[in-house]
Amino acid sequence: MLLLIGTSNLIVIYVGGQQYIQGDIQELGTIAEFIIYVNMLTWPVASVGWVTSLVQEAEASQKRINEFLKQKPSVVNTQAESTEIKGRETVEDRIKELEIEFEGKDIPRPDNWGGYAIDISFWEFWQGRRSRTHDRFIYVKNDNSWEITRLSP
Repeated sequence: MLLLIGTSNLIVIYVGGQQYIQGDIQELGTIAEFIIYVNMLTWPVASVGWVTSLVQEAEASQKRINEFLKQKPSVVNTQAESTEIKGRETVEDRIKELEIEFEGKDIPRPDNWGGYAIDISFWEFWQGRRSRTHDRFIYVKNDNSWEITRLSP
């Protein structure tokens, strides 16, 4: 777009200069006025084109999002979530039942389950303070414990 605007300005200057040399235009200010006027008209047209492009991109993105949201999940929870239970004991009793059922066994999982195991061995926390005097702590894992070190801001 900028290339077209620049090229049109060059053409106006060239043609206007030729007409000035030939005497068809009396003052050079006429060429300058025309260039300013054309540039004032160019911005609204360019912005409408830009907004139109954004709307088209948004429409294409929304189509892809809708396709994704319409897919049926491969993992479905068979138990009712957010149903009323008598108390925490209900959950704890179910956990005990499952611990007994799977004691010494691997817990089965669907074939389509994948993923990554994340083993964190280093972690840094920043607690923001005024004047950039943050509290910084690093946690480094050593076997089954964490070594905590404070760093300067």
